Amino acid sequence: SMPSVSLAPTGYGYVDVEFCTQELADWEIYSGRFVFGQEWEGESCLLKASSPDYYSVYGSELVYTEDQMFITTSVGYESDVETEYRDFAVMFRMQSMPDGNTTDLSGYYGYLCKIVTDAETDTAVLRFLEEKSNGKESVISKSDSFPYYPDRFYDIVVYASGSNFWCSISDDASLRRRRLGRTRTDDDDDDATLAPTEYTGLLANLTGSDASFTQGMVGIAAELSGYGEHYFLGLEVDGTVLMPSPVPTILATVPIPTAAPTTSMPSVSLAPPGYGYVD
Repeated sequence: SMPSVSLAPTGYGYVDVEFCTQELADWEIYSGRFVFGQEWEGESCLLKASSPDYYSVYGSELVYTEDQMFITTSVGYESDVETEYRDFAVMFRMQSMPDGNTTDLSGYYGYLCKIVTDAETDTAVLRFLEEKSNGKESVISKSDSFPYYPDRFYDIVVYASGSNFWCSISDDASLRRRRLGRTRTDDDDDDATLAPTEYTGLLANLTGSDASFTQGMVGIAAELSGYGEHYFLGLEVDGTVLMPSPVPTILATVPIPTAAPTTSMPSVSLAPPGYGYVD
């Protein structure tokens, strides 16, 4: 029988980062292209999803458990062309991630809290999606439409515990800015001519329940950027991860070696020791 590899006790999977210079440890760009340390709309240390042909997916290598977990980030897109979709997603309990560039996320099973945008009408809806193992997509819950403009940031917060989920979006990115020690006023929005200067606050708030997947990887994703760049302002993940054990645990019975021959072997005597000093 083969040795069995057991998982070590779970660890604390906390991430809190600004995207200034480099990739996170234990995170990977699974599809598309990301550029770190970008500036846009008065903000710095941004992560720019910059692939005109593929989804850009950035996710963990570690697996998060079904214990309570929070994911927070802020997103915004540039308004090069107003008639294209500019979707973002927060991914969690993913059973697999793309092993290369992809234009379709439906083949990777897990849950998505997704902003589904309609730039032609400057609106969006928030959806909780389950990407099923049979290749189909199930909508767990969906919000009413809300105003969604280019050239500004929106907060996304995802919470999961057991089979219960919660996701929200608000329009002033105040949560991220408070955590990053930044402030912003309406006057800072002068260049965003397509967006009103007033902030609404909470735009959509979803709850859902599903037990298909109890653990998995987490990540962030953005649609193709051929008609405008997508930006992420900071990322925080707070949860419990499974830590692979570096030493296999042998559960099978180990054969006991046979006794050594009783024939005595010749002994070798050693010379008297000396002082072996080197300086």
